[in-house]
Amino acid sequence: MKLYRSNVVCIWIGLIYFFSQQGFYLFAESPIFKAGTGILILLFILYVRKICLRVDKWSLLMFCPIIISLIASIVEKYYFPDTQLINAFIQQAQWWMFGLLYFPLDSCLAQEVVSTEQLKKTVMTVGVIQLLIGITQYFLTDYYIFVHVTINSRYNSPRYYYPIVLMVFTLFLALEKIISSKEKNKVVYIIVFIMALFEITVVQKYRATLIGVLISLFVFFYLWKQGIAKKILISIPCIALFLIIATRGTIVQDTINSLLYNSDNSFGMRGTLIDFLVSNFKSSLAFGKGYVSSPNALSYAASAYRNKYSWDVFAFADGGIFSIAYSYGLLGVSWFACLWCVMIKNGKKIWNNTFDPIFICFPLYMLSTIYIDIHWYIHMQFFSIALFCAIEKYELKLYDVGSDKDEKNGINKMEYSLK
Repeated sequence: MKLYRSNVVCIWIGLIYFFSQQGFYLFAESPIFKAGTGILILLFILYVRKICLRVDKWSLLMFCPIIISLIASIVEKYYFPDTQLINAFIQQAQWWMFGLLYFPLDSCLAQEVVSTEQLKKTVMTVGVIQLLIGITQYFLTDYYIFVHVTINSRYNSPRYYYPIVLMVFTLFLALEKIISSKEKNKVVYIIVFIMALFEITVVQKYRATLIGVLISLFVFFYLWKQGIAKKILISIPCIALFLIIATRGTIVQDTINSLLYNSDNSFGMRGTLIDFLVSNFKSSLAFGKGYVSSPNALSYAASAYRNKYSWDVFAFADGGIFSIAYSYGLLGVSWFACLWCVMIKNGKKIWNNTFDPIFICFPLYMLSTIYIDIHWYIHMQFFSIALFCAIEKYELKLYDVGSDKDEKNGINKMEYSLK
């Protein structure tokens, strides 16, 4: 059987995700997986050979993480002399490494080695595999634990901590297929959509993520230019599903009570952390306090929880955008603001031509959860952001909505051959 180059690219992307997520968390944590991820990305760059470096907004935004990470390492060394610069930089590879992954993806799309539709199918495939593993483990909790993730209890049932961003990506891709007039296997994608929602709500119990997804879906539904009859027909099962979740489980009720009355200890702890992060950000506006890698930096950052809750840990993701401000200052916050603006601005252009929900919903999900949640930064989940940006850029070209006006706008295009 002939293996086309597009298939090789898709398999390679799947392998990169497999290694970055400890083989779908079927294996114990090991340095082999992080090193393997980096090696696979490097080999992918060598395989592509021709890397088209366009000095455009996407390329600049994807290259910035490596520069910001270098600056953050130096800043940490300044504030905490026990910092080892190389170690601090390598620890941030979960971010900048996938920024570099964007460039061979961009080149593959530019050379038409692979299509955006094939990349979407790859995301969907690995997402469904992860969903099947997570949901199966949830129902087998009392009999056998075969995944290697943190497990605790919430609402008197087990809670599993898997990286969530690709699951959200998969949910929105399933929604795209559900509303597509060309898709015949809608039932399959409805099942995938329900699986992803079940994973978020029941298996992982991520309240902020659930609220972010629901806000994104509400905005999509409001903007969707369809007849009132069709909207009502589709809204009935969606409302029914939400009511089941809200009445049968406590996650939605608990989240609403926590937001309105600050009645949840987890939200209170986050408030303590955010106060600490903001206080330090004000004293080091430009570049923040640097990354948290050295023992002294970690001890200082953990003091927010330690002093009030005797919990000696620094939970970076819990601080949301304020953690970015703490470690990277205005430089990091500005980078995120630019990234989000590019994603939503171009997503709106695609939406106006195709009504594809992923390009509206995914950026809205990122924004609506950013106050207390930046899962896209941790646990190598920037993988999903790099893929999204590469796909978005070439969806613009595919529908000819103004993304490829290099000659008119004087954009400098450089092509480097690795032959």
